Amino acid sequence: MKSINFKSNFFYGALVVVPIVIFLVLIVELLDILKSVAQALGLESDIGGGLAIALAILVMIAVCYGAGVAVKTRVGSMSFGSLERRVLKHVPGYRIVSNALKGFADDQSSYTPVLARLSESGTAVLGVVIEENDNDTFTVFVPTAPAITIGTVYVLERNRVTYLDASTLDFVNCVAEWGVGSSKLLGDTKIM
Repeated sequence: MKSINFKSNFFYGALVVVPIVIFLVLIVELLDILKSVAQALGLESDIGGGLAIALAILVMIAVCYGAGVAVKTRVGSMSFGSLERRVLKHVPGYRIVSNALKGFADDQSSYTPVLARLSESGTAVLGVVIEENDNDTFTVFVPTAPAITIGTVYVLERNRVTYLDASTLDFVNCVAEWGVGSSKLLGDTKIM
């Protein structure tokens, strides 16, 4: 019997559900449906509102987990792969978020955290290697804290890039928290 991996299923499910939910939330906000539904159900009190929020969080966790299980089936994988190739890959920032979530689910990522030296001044920035190029350079994405999907792309010579012995999760947390946790991320790495 195959073991159930809750973490993996949840993050793969989130990968499917989060873009859809963001789109639906925008529609709901435009139509102001939440306000009318809350009034109709009598959820205007603090207790009713709190219960609605708690229920929404539980439903979201269940939907993400269910979608994660579905995506791991043969049909689900093919369907999501087709959706990803045709639509989602064209959404700015999708690939980096997708790979980060896959990295959390599998404890690995195709984007490796690095320390990138942009000048000779002894200053370096945190980033991830997007590609290793044929001309002995790296394409490095340097996010703008605290947003992991917004930043600058640099092409750097190999000697200006130092791989970090850190996980994708450590990198994302450090950037999202304006550098908190950088000592764990850097370890004993020296700026070249």
